[in-house]
Amino acid sequence: MTKATQVAELSDLICGEKVHTNLGIAQLVEFALQRAEGVLADNGALNCLTGSRTGRSPKDRFIVKDAAASHVDWNDINQPCSENLFDNIYDKAIEYLQGRELFVQELFAGADPAYRLKVRFVNEKAWHNMFVLNQFVRPTARERENFTPDFTEICVPGLKLDPRWTAQTQMLSSE
Repeated sequence: MTKATQVAELSDLICGEKVHTNLGIAQLVEFALQRAEGVLADNGALNCLTGSRTGRSPKDRFIVKDAAASHVDWNDINQPCSENLFDNIYDKAIEYLQGRELFVQELFAGADPAYRLKVRFVNEKAWHNMFVLNQFVRPTARERENFTPDFTEICVPGLKLDPRWTAQTQMLSSE
């Protein structure tokens, strides 16, 4: 699949009627409560349980090994993945997200305009969207007018992939 096709698919996905873009904290808390993603603590903070496991497994980080990845420190944590495997997982993620309620934030990574990157976050959970809103720099209304992301992060914790399928796809694509 070409990058242009992926961008078009994602653009179509985030223009749906169930997509909430650049909501504020109060709105995201309301959605999280309505969707039973968390509860309010006594101090008014949103309390969300992540389950018995938090964070990510160190061996679950894969980076597409292409020409742009020449400066990656390949090791047990930074593991290579083929473009083919990425494309297959991306296709499954887009298919999974079709018709779902989504939360999108358009934010900056870095405060200095000379070095910052524009990042679009697509989340299936309101509280995940609130998390990124708290971690990154919010553009002004004027900066959002022609916001074209340098990167897009798609967070789909509800998507479950069979590790045997991804391992097989990875092996096939490296042959």
